[in-house]
Amino acid sequence: MDTAWNWRAIFWFSAAFDGTVFALVLFLLPETRRTIVGNLSIVPKNWLSRAPVLVLLKKRLVNDKSTLMPKTSGNFNPFTSLILLKNFEVPLTLFPCSLVFSTWSIATVTLSTSFVQDYGYSTLKVGLCFFAPGVASMIGTLSSGKLLDKVYRRMKKNYLNKNEALPSEGNGTPAVPFNILKARLGYYPVPALSVAGFSLMFGWCISEHVNIAPILIAVFMMSVSTMFPMSSVNTLLVDLYPEMSGSAAALNNLFRCGMSAIFMSCLSKMNSKMTIGGTYSFMAGVDVAGIFLILFLIHNSTSFLIKRREKRLKQGLPV
Repeated sequence: MDTAWNWRAIFWFSAAFDGTVFALVLFLLPETRRTIVGNLSIVPKNWLSRAPVLVLLKKRLVNDKSTLMPKTSGNFNPFTSLILLKNFEVPLTLFPCSLVFSTWSIATVTLSTSFVQDYGYSTLKVGLCFFAPGVASMIGTLSSGKLLDKVYRRMKKNYLNKNEALPSEGNGTPAVPFNILKARLGYYPVPALSVAGFSLMFGWCISEHVNIAPILIAVFMMSVSTMFPMSSVNTLLVDLYPEMSGSAAALNNLFRCGMSAIFMSCLSKMNSKMTIGGTYSFMAGVDVAGIFLILFLIHNSTSFLIKRREKRLKQGLPV
């Protein structure tokens, strides 16, 4: 679009595409909040919640009010997400993951600017090069979810099999809780090391103006590897705080996007002072340093989970 028309065409197309998606969501996605529609068998009272697609769901609308969840009381607080930071495991997981995401984010910026300035590529050619990280992100997202489920099921099965032999507390609760931290973060060092290694390859290949093949391979592998920490940390926070799942996900987005913004704002100065190769050597170093925070958390996970369970039981929260 930029090549055939001008840069404004990109935004005209985006506006039309976003408007189409919005219309599809408005008409085809029904209300799913259980305090309003239960298990999607109740017609919402408010007409704003009645999507036209309900016409096709008449057989499901049996008005089963027993499936309604009670409405939670409380005032809206935009800073609820930040409350989670008082729990030390939250920043210990968010900080390393945000560093990995920042490395990947600035790599995509460097990819576009370097291919234009140093390699003389047109906008169209640069766009084609972005198929590598785009496809890799999809592969990483799908495969990381599958791996998370597989590891969780295996560890949960082993835990349940051993649970009978474990000593229990007076109320029948196992003395040793299921290690959700290890289940979600146990393989974190592998993709984080992959991001660090391929960021070195990416930075120095661009710095030395080599053929684009190893550069695209590096950014592809970085993209695949970055999706694993993102999925694991987000899933872990929701597992730990199911009553604040939205806030946990929002805090994860705030951390990773905020960290990326900081590094992007410093990227040009980093490149001028350290060269592109030096910049990505530095990012590889901080990514590796972040792994030690995750390893520290996993090493102390059992004692942490026991204390966490006691605290939540006193507060009447699910464990």
